[in-house]
Amino acid sequence: MKIIKRMLILLLMACLAIGLLIGKVQAAEVKVEKSVTSTNGSISFTITGLTLDSGSNYEWAIETNNNTDTITNWYDVTAPDYQLGKVEITVSIDNEKQLEVLKKSNIGYISIRKKGETTNKILSAKQVDLELPLMKAFTITRSSFYNRNVPDNTAYEVNGPYGLEYSNIQFCFEKITDANVVNGYIDQDHDLSGLKLKGKSDIPANSNTNWKSLENIVTDQGVIKNKYLPLTDGLYYIWFKGSSAGVKTVYGQMVVEVGEVKRIEKEEDKGKNDTDKGNTNSDGNTNKGNTNSGNTNKGNTNSGNTNKSGSTNTNQQKSNTQTTKDPTVVQKTLPQTGIGIGIIFVITLICIFGIIGYVKLRYYKDIK
Repeated sequence: MKIIKRMLILLLMACLAIGLLIGKVQAAEVKVEKSVTSTNGSISFTITGLTLDSGSNYEWAIETNNNTDTITNWYDVTAPDYQLGKVEITVSIDNEKQLEVLKKSNIGYISIRKKGETTNKILSAKQVDLELPLMKAFTITRSSFYNRNVPDNTAYEVNGPYGLEYSNIQFCFEKITDANVVNGYIDQDHDLSGLKLKGKSDIPANSNTNWKSLENIVTDQGVIKNKYLPLTDGLYYIWFKGSSAGVKTVYGQMVVEVGEVKRIEKEEDKGKNDTDKGNTNSDGNTNKGNTNSGNTNKGNTNSGNTNKSGSTNTNQQKSNTQTTKDPTVVQKTLPQTGIGIGIIFVITLICIFGIIGYVKLRYYKDIK
């Protein structure tokens, strides 16, 4: 009986330890979701899994290091969701101190505390990603002077983030040869939505001699002149990179039409088309295998979205008015920890039966 009694005591202690562990793990389950919806350089974060006291006021801080003892700038948390343990904050270029953090590093550290607290923090130096998505880093608009036959006229006007000087911004063109992207672009009436575009790993090497500087300034905007446009028609990426003293290296990407965008024949279709060329109709005429090039807007180019009437706009016009996640960048959610509800249920049953057994053991301890 003593052995059984000891086993039950150990079981109860184990249940207690597991319960404390579950509470500790669940308390640490904080998730951070990043959102960038414009090209001005600001970055928003939604933080969930916090323990918030209803009715209390909270404040947050952002730094480039994880030393919470040196934080001097705190900002009010507006409209916290106490029930869900959620807060939303924006690291904005309109705040001088926050802008300095955005300019310096691609890594930041967010802390949250109850307003007025000097020691305890409900979130302490949580690492977050401050890198701008490629399609949200630079703004490019097609100029009314776009004309490859006039070399010194402006083709595109460019704005970079964080006050980057145009002499410190470079660009280069890369033709898109992926048939799925080009043909999908044509099939969707020159709309980039839903197309799989290249990511950061494909940025041209710094040694690429095609990089050119935005040296010209017109009404506070860097320009790409017509003479720098590619000579071959097609769909292109314009890559950007910029950095200067006090500003981190920022990469960007846009998609533009140059001249006429034509359908690209896929490798698997080439053999089929060669066969079709040899087929003859019943009247003896040979089918030449002519194909329809799709719905192309001849000669009209823009930075991503062209409509059938020939009007031009930027490739940001559609994406910047929505809060859809950018396809070129991975959305970073911090790792989650926790224990499944099934396991918790089993542990709870074990604890209940253990307690019942222990009570019965004490009740019948004198029975032999």
